[in-house]
Amino acid sequence: MKSMVLVLLLGAPLLRAITEREQNVPIDSDGIDNIEGGSHLRYSIDNLTCGFFDQPLNHFVPRGKSPSYQERYCVYDGFVPKLEDEVQLLQEANRNRKPPPIFFYTGNESPLEQYINQTGLMWELAPKYNARVVFVEHRYEGLSLPNNLSQDCMSYASTIQALADYARILEIQFNPGNNKAPVIVFGGSYGGMLSAWMRMKYPHLVAGAISASAPLGAFPQIANDKIDSSARVLAAGLSLPYPPTAAENMDRVKERALKGLHNGQEKRKLDRQPVKQQQNYNHCPNNLLAAWPLVSWLAQRDTDGTFLQQMFSLCDPLPDKDAAPLLEWAQGIWFDLAEGSFPYPSSYIPFALLHQKVNLPAWPMQAACWRNSRLYKDWGVTFSGDLHDVRFEINYGDSNITLSIDWDQVREVGNTTSLLEAQSSNDVIGLLTSVRDAVSIWYNITKQVSCYNVSEVAPNHRFHKRKFKAQDSGSLRSDLHGRFSPALECYKEMKRSGSWGPLCCNDEMNLVITEARGVGNDFFWPPSVPRGVRTYAEMIQNVTPIPCPDPYGIFGYSKEPYDPWSTRLHTHFGGISMTGHSNILFSNGLLDPWSAGGVYKSNLLLPNDGVFQGLHKDKALVQNITGNDVVSLIIPFGGHHTDLMYSNSSDPVCVTEAREIEERYIAKWIHEWEN
Repeated sequence: MKSMVLVLLLGAPLLRAITEREQNVPIDSDGIDNIEGGSHLRYSIDNLTCGFFDQPLNHFVPRGKSPSYQERYCVYDGFVPKLEDEVQLLQEANRNRKPPPIFFYTGNESPLEQYINQTGLMWELAPKYNARVVFVEHRYEGLSLPNNLSQDCMSYASTIQALADYARILEIQFNPGNNKAPVIVFGGSYGGMLSAWMRMKYPHLVAGAISASAPLGAFPQIANDKIDSSARVLAAGLSLPYPPTAAENMDRVKERALKGLHNGQEKRKLDRQPVKQQQNYNHCPNNLLAAWPLVSWLAQRDTDGTFLQQMFSLCDPLPDKDAAPLLEWAQGIWFDLAEGSFPYPSSYIPFALLHQKVNLPAWPMQAACWRNSRLYKDWGVTFSGDLHDVRFEINYGDSNITLSIDWDQVREVGNTTSLLEAQSSNDVIGLLTSVRDAVSIWYNITKQVSCYNVSEVAPNHRFHKRKFKAQDSGSLRSDLHGRFSPALECYKEMKRSGSWGPLCCNDEMNLVITEARGVGNDFFWPPSVPRGVRTYAEMIQNVTPIPCPDPYGIFGYSKEPYDPWSTRLHTHFGGISMTGHSNILFSNGLLDPWSAGGVYKSNLLLPNDGVFQGLHKDKALVQNITGNDVVSLIIPFGGHHTDLMYSNSSDPVCVTEAREIEERYIAKWIHEWEN
């Protein structure tokens, strides 16, 4: 019987749930992208007024019964008209002057500087509405850490408590009294979930919500049969050309590249041109699918490991003929690249994951195939058999190698091919080095790496589980020779883990759309689940959940087994049922793997559905989920909450349209609230 702690990712900024994070990572103006083609003034924390607000750690006990903490907030009032003197103030008050709107970012699992720096939609719209801009930091993030706790110190990290924080600070600090200003909440990823839930739970405080890339549909009771849906989105995205808009929008791209050029646009003109495609056929997905069994087969024959070491520029040979580390390493980047599907170079994803100000190129997933490598070429790979059932054969061009794949097993068909023959094959060498060059878009993002260490897997990659040391509290205490300090250990854990891992434990948050890959619907191999497993229920039927680890006995996690079905959150928020709710816009970019868990009119949107295939047109699409302004906004060429970023001259039409649609709903909600 296996046991596990179900802690899953929610997109690029969720790194700290699964890796040891730096204790003092500065996230300031260095996290701002200076993006060519962006014409808007960029704001950083230096432009805002920041302070701290006293919050109870537990909002759901009688007042005065809970310890408290200081929650950080930052405010910008520069767009609010100033009343210069007391006489004018009195005159305006007598006219029942309407308070200016509040644009409120529901901070999620990073320090709030990250969101101040990048949430351009708020900054671009606020001047039009004379809005006050407010960012509030999520508890257990940045400078919003509880102090001097020595018992149950992690038990207050909770989505439900965080929402109560935001409601309280709105009601007391930013929007007191009866003449309340209209509040529009914004959020992306987990922050988008918080924005939607704020409108659901506190509609008397919030006029409307922009919920971007929020996977409310990824919970087990909703997505039981969609466990590989994020991998399907990756496969659909990789099947597109570079740029991904080229197939449907080439005329517009060329026209824009040739007109209105100003400083720096000559380079963008070149970047927009697609690589010449062989008969418009994209070999990237098939080449990747073929590469993985070949690597596994070669690892068994490469006695000293030097051939694969050379092909992939590895620092060391693979140990014990084991291809698994290399496969995990090479397959680990595609989720991150797809999240970062922006039409301009951006440091957003690398900064969140690596804490480095380095850029991924525009459209990084397609760039890995078409611009960084020759993965788009025909390397003689042909398939026969049933790919969907993962029973097929692969022929590798001039090498005369034919491999038979039966789920997670690979064997050679026909005459045995020597390693020397494989090493002399132009098709084999071209295929393997193309995979290496493709993944270097992430692993050599600094352009300073001379060789690759396959143990250093992309930090946010889907399959990397958080690892806890299996020690009991007694041995830990004895190791400290009596110098154990519960308060110090609590503080160290808060700095190390942030909010995400603890709230997944406390809320039993479990998102299952990333649970499987390689089961016949994507370019991954080997399958991550046994043959025949197609649902989450089947996946966990032989798994015994265990409580979240509390080696010191001071974190305060429940001693009950972790609920793999996330029943508490499903019951509290109602899943994706929008009955009785209003004024929530759910936006999803179809290049973002989290879009598989988005909220749509008809449950989950899957890329093998006909409707999905028809959506790769450069046009935003609105679906009315209810008659009360609960809508789904589909952005065919959008990455992870692209619509929340600053606008850019390189944006596809669908992204520009999406922001215009969001503005129309925001204006409508403000008007309705004021009247």
